[in-house]
Amino acid sequence: METTERLITADEYLAREFDERFTELINGRVVVSQPLIPHQTIVGRIYVALSNWVGAAVGSGYAWLPLDTKIDDYNVLAPDIVWVAQEHLPPRGSKYMVHPPDLVVEVRSPSTWHRDVGVKKNLYERHGVPELWLVDDRSSSVLRFRGAGSFDEGTEIAAPETLTSPQLPGFELALDALFAPAF
Repeated sequence: METTERLITADEYLAREFDERFTELINGRVVVSQPLIPHQTIVGRIYVALSNWVGAAVGSGYAWLPLDTKIDDYNVLAPDIVWVAQEHLPPRGSKYMVHPPDLVVEVRSPSTWHRDVGVKKNLYERHGVPELWLVDDRSSSVLRFRGAGSFDEGTEIAAPETLTSPQLPGFELALDALFAPAF
């Protein structure tokens, strides 16, 4: 993991030239991380499930893979997956999210999990993200937090249970399939 030496603002971060590495701005510092195969496999499976759900009904919003999301003046996060309701879509032509997503998904990665369950969870909560899924492949479970502005205590859903959300009517994700070996 690398970080910048001096603090920069969200606007400075977003004005940079494109960086092919996976980066985020956390408390004014650029943080670089590189996901591994198990992480990317789980991200892909969740994204496909969300994309299929979105595609099944007009007006279901959009699901995106890591997308710069300006949280405040010193934080630009890139959640593994975001879902945004139709009424919260960024303006056409936007390069990054300017409104907190309606659902954020973070998948365990050895180098980032401490930030996902710590500073990033706190930022999502403080800035009004209505729902957060922290996906833990080690325990084959998802910690689901709800409540815009103040998360509940969280609910752990573990394989072989099915993950659902009241924000996503009809969406179901079987966790035994999600955590099945990749190859």
